[in-house]
Order: sequence, then structure tokens, then C-alpha cells
Amino acid sequence: MNNSDEIGHTIDWDSIEIAPFEDSQIGAPVSLMDEEIMFAFVGLTLEKHSDAVEGMNYGPIVDEIVDISVDDRIPDEETVFHDMDDPPMNVGTIYANMNDFRRAVKQHAIKTQFELGTEKSNKNLFRGYCKAESCPWSIVARLTKDEKQVKIAREKLYGT
Repeated sequence: MNNSDEIGHTIDWDSIEIAPFEDSQIGAPVSLMDEEIMFAFVGLTLEKHSDAVEGMNYGPIVDEIVDISVDDRIPDEETVFHDMDDPPMNVGTIYANMNDFRRAVKQHAIKTQFELGTEKSNKNLFRGYCKAESCPWSIVARLTKDEKQVKIAREKLYGT
């Protein structure tokens, strides 16, 4: 016994034709609920149009714009942002973490066209330098005391 015998009928999907409705079979749309009832159903009120509304001034509610100080910082959110195409390498510059600093110092080497050497690199400290013989540039960055950010502690500039 196959499945079609259990059901009793087999449908030949290839032979089904869908016939369009004739115009006489299509009636006028039936409104399920009027606008006022629909607004009330969703918890809104329908505003009635009146002549008084047409003459209203739809300008700002307040007469003057007031500067309001807003602090959008989220506690414990990273607040260090740099242009990573041209990252700053100045003493005191802070990076969110050691990985961000390493990416930034590599980009700095690319941007200023020198070969970066790494003397020491771990989760707490990075010491890097320019590998060219006549290039005195070097940098030291350390994890801050709160162990959340990395701060550039020392940078020896080009030509000094």
C-alpha cells in the first residue's frame, strides 16, 4: 500500500489550471472597520480636520534653541578613536588596547615609509624602532595602570 492509497486521491499538479475571475465575480471592496475604529483599536485617536487647524503655524514649539549638554558616553565603552590611516604617534597618545596600538604603529611605518623593527612586544609593553641605519626613530608604549588602555610613553623623533 502506498501513500496515495492511504489518502485516497492523487493530485496531478501538472494538470491544474488557474482560471482568472470574471469582472462580474469581483465585488466592491468590503471595509472591515472604519478609520475611527481602527485608530481606537491600535490605541490612537483620529484627528478631525477643522478650519482652525489650517491657519496654525507649524513652526518649532520653543521660541529659541537652547544648547543642552549631553553626555553620550557609555561606561566601560572604548572611548579612544584615531584616524587609523594616519595614526598619531606622540607621547601621551592613548590607544584602546595593545592590538590597536600595534596596528597603528605598523600603519605609521607604512605611511612614513620605514621598516619597523620590534625590540619587545607583549601584552604590557611595546618597544619598536626604525631599522634603517641612519634613522633614530623609536617608540615605547605601555599598558596603563588600570590595564585597560595603552599609552605612548616615549618617542624619539626623526632627526633628533
